[in-house]
Amino acid sequence: MLSSLVFLFGLFPVWGRSGQVGLSSSFLDVREKAKGNLMASVKFMETVKASSSDKAWKSQTARVTRQVKHEGGVCRGLVSAQYLSDEAMENADAILMLYEGTGSLEAKSAALRLRLKRNGLKAFAVLQHTKEGVYVDVICAQKGFGAEMMRRVETYTCDHDLGGQMSLSSLTHVITLYRYFGFHHGKTCKEDPEVSAVASAVRHLKFPSGQAALESPDFCRLLKTLVPKKLVTKKACSDISFDETTGCAVDGYPMTKCLTCAS
Repeated sequence: MLSSLVFLFGLFPVWGRSGQVGLSSSFLDVREKAKGNLMASVKFMETVKASSSDKAWKSQTARVTRQVKHEGGVCRGLVSAQYLSDEAMENADAILMLYEGTGSLEAKSAALRLRLKRNGLKAFAVLQHTKEGVYVDVICAQKGFGAEMMRRVETYTCDHDLGGQMSLSSLTHVITLYRYFGFHHGKTCKEDPEVSAVASAVRHLKFPSGQAALESPDFCRLLKTLVPKKLVTKKACSDISFDETTGCAVDGYPMTKCLTCAS
């Protein structure tokens, strides 16, 4: 697995037939109440790497890696634990976590580690600091926790004065999801007008897998617009397939979100 791959699960909104986000006020009330109940016992933890030998960092990377090894874990068994430990964590600058538990985040590290071990990891993000902001190398979330994890990444980016950009490399089937969260194609804050128009036409689509996305002629039109413009992570790729040699779907498509951080 390459560092460009990003995984995010269970976050799609309800879409209306017209292609607009279709949420009635009554549905929103119910959803917000459910979200409040869901998040009531969830805690947040941020660990910034001081050095590769930092004990707190090693402890958290080991915990996340253990979770990733299980198919029923937060990443559904779709992220390589070896990639996470050997590459992602090695190159990372911070880990953000949402976990279920009680008690204060200010508790001593031993007590906190015990709670994290007992309670479930709901979401995490592995981040790299860049000149423009942060690169989201890996992000996983159980259903219902992805939007909150994304919000935490945005807050982290602004609070640490890292710049105004969040970047990632999206897998094929979650491109429309990231666009819903405000990401666009490319590595700058300005998107190609042709790409914007084609992407807007398929913003209502959602897919369970990359292969399912490639079976949609309308969505393939977007991908075939990105490839010749080199809006791809692997510059040497030449088509939208999953072919290890020529396919752009293997490494994904770069996307950026430009934030307005309060001064």
